[in-house]
Amino acid sequence: MLGALRRCSTVLPRSVAQFSNATRSSAVSKISRLYNPALITRSLHQTSQSRQQNAAVVEEEGLGFQSEQNDNAPITTFAELGNRKLVSKGVVQTLIKDMGLENMTEVQTATINQALNGNDILAQAKTGTGKTLGFLIPVLQNILKQDPSLGERSRGYAARRGNRTTADDIRAIIVSPTRELAEQIAMEAKRLVANTSVIVQTAVGGTQKSAGLRAIQRQGCHILVGTPGRLKDIFSDKYSGVEAPGLDALVFDEADRLLDQGFWPEIQEIMELLPKPEEKSRQTLMFSATVPHEVQRLVRQTLKPGFDFVKTVRDDEEPTHARVPQHLVTVNGLENTVPAIVELCKKAIADASQPDARPFKAIVYFNSTAEVTLASAALTELPVDEDSIPPPQNTRSRHR
Repeated sequence: MLGALRRCSTVLPRSVAQFSNATRSSAVSKISRLYNPALITRSLHQTSQSRQQNAAVVEEEGLGFQSEQNDNAPITTFAELGNRKLVSKGVVQTLIKDMGLENMTEVQTATINQALNGNDILAQAKTGTGKTLGFLIPVLQNILKQDPSLGERSRGYAARRGNRTTADDIRAIIVSPTRELAEQIAMEAKRLVANTSVIVQTAVGGTQKSAGLRAIQRQGCHILVGTPGRLKDIFSDKYSGVEAPGLDALVFDEADRLLDQGFWPEIQEIMELLPKPEEKSRQTLMFSATVPHEVQRLVRQTLKPGFDFVKTVRDDEEPTHARVPQHLVTVNGLENTVPAIVELCKKAIADASQPDARPFKAIVYFNSTAEVTLASAALTELPVDEDSIPPPQNTRSRHR
């Protein structure tokens, strides 16, 4: 993977081979933390041999990391962010008391510190590793740093009016490949900003554009989370009033999926509609499980030279799907699919009732809304024991 990055000289502009001997040790120190964050949790010290190996890797791959000296130990708990005055006290309290979080994940440890410094970051991280907070915390803190008045929660009339926030006060945009993921990110962001006056809005497909647009226009927006198509629609609508002249941060979550799903044209249009980086400096954070050529192209067009590369996926690590048992059952027609689903669920629920077994959950996808409606009605009306399979809707809605 990194060999592919080596071929993109415009992506990774500076080689450690160009550094002087005085700066080389600093660069190697940084690469030891970012290139292999697993070292963070295992040891805070490196042997001279490991430093030489890391230096060889850096020179071979041509990774252009900026050199900086940092003798502080890596931050591994959220409380340390407050103790070192890196993140506002209110946000730290929200993380610990309201969200019940204490220790950072590997991704969070590797990214938050660098992102708080304003660095552009390309992070290779899998889904489910805590990367959402890895970019939400720095984005929020940098907003509060720019406007400390947003650090206190507005009340009364000011809260209803969004503390005079307008639709063109967007400070951060988070681009997600799917509506579900965007809504999940927005929900996490709203929990994080609960004790501040920062306003989070969503702009996703599959919902009424007018409803989301009215919310932005009436309440204002600081952090906008959306899918590429809907973001393009809103920013290209000259009558919407939604603009981002003060944009400070742009986040691409699951960049490989964004490009796999064909959103490259929309992303290009969004970039054209946003302030030019040379006119308004901004931070760009990109998270991706893989870094194929398509992601490298996005890197070239979005990240500043000298960005940080954070890798939390080992080269020898199996993909998630390779470690999850998978089974295929072929059925023909909906008339056979629904009974098969019922039998599979009954068996799985019975297995889940055993001691120390994990709870059973299932997500069933159909090809169309009509099939979903039909299957839902069929599952609801089938004579299945209540303890065997729960209906897809509650009793009250069933009798309306």
